[in-house]
Amino acid sequence: MGLIAGIELVADKASKRSFDAKAGVAPKVVQLAQEEGLITRNLPGDAVALCPPLIITEEQIEEMWDCLARALDRAEEWVRKEGLRG
Repeated sequence: MGLIAGIELVADKASKRSFDAKAGVAPKVVQLAQEEGLITRNLPGDAVALCPPLIITEEQIEEMWDCLARALDRAEEWVRKEGLRG
């Protein structure tokens, strides 16, 4: 048993249009999250999974979400800079 959360990354939230698979958006988010001190993993279809231990504290959960938010903000900058929204 364990704890898992997943986030699907899309190019357009309203239409749920995916990014081009070749763009590597989820792997970039995983890289940026790791740089922020958070270990995540890339799942098929531009999704990112978080798998914290069951003994995680509320403080650590807040820290985990803060790290992820910073990584996602950095990824959004990268997506815009690279023109990946098409």
